[in-house]
Amino acid sequence: MASPVLHGRQVVVLAHGLLAGRRSMRALASGLGALGYEPINWSYQSLRGSMVHHAADLSVALRDVFTDATIDRVHLVTHSMGAIIARMALNRSRLECEFGAKCGRFVMLAPPNAGSHLTRFLLGPLACWFPQLAELSTSPTSVVNQLPPPRRMQVGVIAAKRDFVVSVQATHLTTQRDHVVVPTTHQRLVVHPEAIDLAVRFVALGQFAGESDTINPSGDAAWMNRPKAA
Repeated sequence: MASPVLHGRQVVVLAHGLLAGRRSMRALASGLGALGYEPINWSYQSLRGSMVHHAADLSVALRDVFTDATIDRVHLVTHSMGAIIARMALNRSRLECEFGAKCGRFVMLAPPNAGSHLTRFLLGPLACWFPQLAELSTSPTSVVNQLPPPRRMQVGVIAAKRDFVVSVQATHLTTQRDHVVVPTTHQRLVVHPEAIDLAVRFVALGQFAGESDTINPSGDAAWMNRPKAA
């Protein structure tokens, strides 16, 4: 595998999912860092408060990154609920409109873009304590199903074939540029070698398949014909 020669300083902000922490994203951060990207492994208390609250915090962190004049391009790599929080943060902050030239790729691993079917079993009297469950409902009127897609960032979705939290169908987004399914589970997806390979590939190429082994000077095309993990 040829190491990419990136154009300028490129940062990748990572966001984990529900019942997880930044440790769950370390393998992805390491894979990106090894190829010259600068990972920022953002974390939040996933079981406390609404996704709206977490999105507000992330939008502040993203603004710090986008307004840094030394950074040329900003990417996102997220897992599960982290993808929805990142979508909400982008929508809230309007950073895509302000800094369109800096907008890179957005990789979503097992994102509940159409909600999670598990939420229908977890509501009831617990709803007031876990507002994020209602926000991730499959109902057409839920927060996630009323959320507009990213405006400028190129979206790639990686779904888990044996996912009992988010169905493969629910991971799709109308504006996605590419979609792929990896034979693993929801939680294992972030450490699965093939999923990591695909996530890095999309950040570099803007697609999950490609033959080029070099990055052009603009940084828009990419590298490698890296073999898939067994």
